[in-house]
Amino acid sequence: MRGALLTLALACLAVPCGAAEDHLAPCDLQEYEQGVEAIAQAAMPGVPELWVTVFPSFIPEWSVSVSTIDGRHLLTHVIFDRSFWYSSWVKTGPDTAINDPSKGRARAKAKTANISAELYDALRSEWEKSIKKARASESETVVVDGVMYNFRLPGQCGSARSPHSEARNGKLVDLVIELARLADSQKSAPVARNEGSVLTKLRELPPVTD
Repeated sequence: MRGALLTLALACLAVPCGAAEDHLAPCDLQEYEQGVEAIAQAAMPGVPELWVTVFPSFIPEWSVSVSTIDGRHLLTHVIFDRSFWYSSWVKTGPDTAINDPSKGRARAKAKTANISAELYDALRSEWEKSIKKARASESETVVVDGVMYNFRLPGQCGSARSPHSEARNGKLVDLVIELARLADSQKSAPVARNEGSVLTKLRELPPVTD
């Protein structure tokens, strides 16, 4: 399931899935998104300090988070066993149904790895810059059946929807996928040993313009 999830995300990056965007857009979490976050965070160690939640159209939701426990910085990849969105549909009649997030049923599994203070600091700095400079999209393009990425700090949110791979947001999404791979590959290693590709992607991100 995890492989299919990452394959779909990479496929979206390989083609122009939406208008090129270089800024995240401000977002206001709705009940569905809050429900997904609640399930994901229950599977995470400690309290997440920064995270991104991914809302695909046809496969289960997933997330990546960073938390700190007893001085250790932890990277966690959470996947759902089913789509919370699809599990929230409730029949109201023979041919009618409504989506009620309070009825959603999904379970989450997590893989966690230790990461270095260097990577922790770099990720926190990037999340703060990107979310702080979020602005409303200037594009009128509507992406149907896209993938939404909500980049989060406590009380703050910036989103990207199926960005073009060459846009800054597309590179952010590529970074998130690399973080998920890192969390999956490290298991219980005392310090993550394969951070190089993630740090490289962080350093190669274009500056966030005003």
